[in-house]
Amino acid sequence: MKKINTVLMSAVALAVSSNIAMAAAAAPDFIDGLDKSFAVTSNHVFRGLSVSDEMPAVQGGATYNHASGLSVDFWLSSSSAGSAGSASNEYDITVKYGKKTKDFSFEAGLVSYSFPQTGGASEGTHEYFAGIQVNNINAAIFINPDSLLGDNTYIELSVDIDKFNLALGINSNDFVPADYNQVTASVALTKQLELAVSQTDLDFDDTQWALTYSMPIK
Repeated sequence: MKKINTVLMSAVALAVSSNIAMAAAAAPDFIDGLDKSFAVTSNHVFRGLSVSDEMPAVQGGATYNHASGLSVDFWLSSSSAGSAGSASNEYDITVKYGKKTKDFSFEAGLVSYSFPQTGGASEGTHEYFAGIQVNNINAAIFINPDSLLGDNTYIELSVDIDKFNLALGINSNDFVPADYNQVTASVALTKQLELAVSQTDLDFDDTQWALTYSMPIK
């Protein structure tokens, strides 16, 4: 019996070590299959508002795309602000499903925003979203059911014309002072360099400019 147990344990150990070796061999392929990016921006602007206090930020991310249309994206920024406006880094995780043809695409999913504070505390929220693209026209809706200010809905319409993009955003919230509209115009100066200018109809908000250099990571 002892000999049989030894043989069984050896077989299990061999199977486990074989699986570990296969996983290790597959890991580089998985990593190489990620779409990775790096960016530096002069101003982290989100939906027309500066969330970095008009200061520069270093950003980056990685996306895994499955042939089924499912994708998982991790993105981070070195300078951001939580819902209370306190200084923080930002970590976003997006899970979505989408399909694309030559002239039409759609996607839907969930994005989670995390804002670890410099003092050790952490804030977070999430949104459900859905969007479509027809030729060069895009439309998307984002619904946040747990915003600190109340249920929040953001709708954005945009159009791409050659190197230019023009976007109109409408933000509505249970807390009426958080309602606002924004317009953002951007131009791709080069393949890596983009200049964007945003303006909202909020009385306290200035025109926001952002120069962003981004590049894929091989």
